[in-house]
Amino acid sequence: MTIRSHDLAAFAGAIDLQLLNNTTIASDWVDLSRFRSALFVLLAGATDTTVDMRLAESKDTVGTGIQDLPGRAIIALASTEDNRQAAIGVSQEHLTRNAGYRFVRAVVTVGAGTVGATLSVAAIGLAPRFGPASDLRHADCVQAIG
Repeated sequence: MTIRSHDLAAFAGAIDLQLLNNTTIASDWVDLSRFRSALFVLLAGATDTTVDMRLAESKDTVGTGIQDLPGRAIIALASTEDNRQAAIGVSQEHLTRNAGYRFVRAVVTVGAGTVGATLSVAAIGLAPRFGPASDLRHADCVQAIG
């Protein structure tokens, strides 16, 4: 049996590529009841300010009980660190499961610069609990070729 990459991993959410300055923005929520883990990948381009990313958990996609996940944050990228990437992995073990938390998202804070920072975040759901990951991909993912 051939295992294809999109059987194991799916595009599960994002912060679309954009220029940001002096703001905080969040990705789509990823439901960790559907995946065993997720990887949030920050892609930072040209910047003249700091860029920070952390993960937050919630009980639903509305943000009920939202709170930061301890130990799930990068060391902020400096204003001189153009064209850098950073990733944060998370699994259900990191969530406050006994209190009903199952959703996770990336939260990116961009400092105040002259221009700001060009960035995006891709959320990848890994190891689906049921069926191929491609069945669980985010609606904005128009193609999954494995």
